[in-house]
Amino acid sequence: FKKKKNEWTIQETDKLLMLYNKHLRAAFDKATGQMVQLNMAGKEIISHNGGFLYDNHRWIENDLFKDVANGLDAAGTCEVSVDKGIVQVSTSRGGSLCATNIVYTFMPNGVIDMDVRFSPQTANLRRCGLVCLLDSTLTQVDYYAHGPWENYVDRKDACPVGRYTLDANDTGKYVKPQSMGNREGLRSMDLKDASGKGIRIQTQGNVSFSALRYTDEDLMNTKHTWELQPRPYVVLHLDAALRGIGNASCGPETMLKYQIPQKPMSYKLRISAL
Repeated sequence: FKKKKNEWTIQETDKLLMLYNKHLRAAFDKATGQMVQLNMAGKEIISHNGGFLYDNHRWIENDLFKDVANGLDAAGTCEVSVDKGIVQVSTSRGGSLCATNIVYTFMPNGVIDMDVRFSPQTANLRRCGLVCLLDSTLTQVDYYAHGPWENYVDRKDACPVGRYTLDANDTGKYVKPQSMGNREGLRSMDLKDASGKGIRIQTQGNVSFSALRYTDEDLMNTKHTWELQPRPYVVLHLDAALRGIGNASCGPETMLKYQIPQKPMSYKLRISAL
């Protein structure tokens, strides 16, 4: 069915919940609650139906963690409401590793607020956050966080908070590819194409990020940097917590304070068009 609420048009099919106004278009998979389409100010943002989804995998040779499963339940929830021109889509998804609740608030001017809550189900997580597949042109990243080099919760003393830039096409410096490119303490970031179009993401709460043309599974399964094949999208990770690098390959496990606690975590995002 199709209905109009103030400036918004909301449509539902058997599989999709769709909403749009003059500023943006978005669609959700009703069975899982995952965002599968997003267009802001005429620019495609989400690629390959790969909206925000929980992910646990990261690959470093210090701990040789090879399990790529996210543990999510096959089905989730997706509910929509409208009040005074503001559309709210509330989603939830359980899982054996971590359950997620994401509330998307769509403003009439095209700004999206996301309230993201994580409920870890185990004390052995590698990361507690979301992964999103972005349009392949959004490779120019301006960010305000720890930098300019990659850094981690237990490897950031030499990386002061500041405004820096990076190119998501960068393959890094490792002879043997590994998870790479993380920046802690994200406050805001712009992801742009060559013409300057794209999105701005502002954060509230603890968030780290990476933006690459590869999945962590790609990095795990490739022997040399020159063998990497860029994906047709940008892989954006937004983590509430990322396990420290540690030294488990040649010493004790990662220190407890740098592991991911089994307790609720959350952050908020504000996404606007550039």
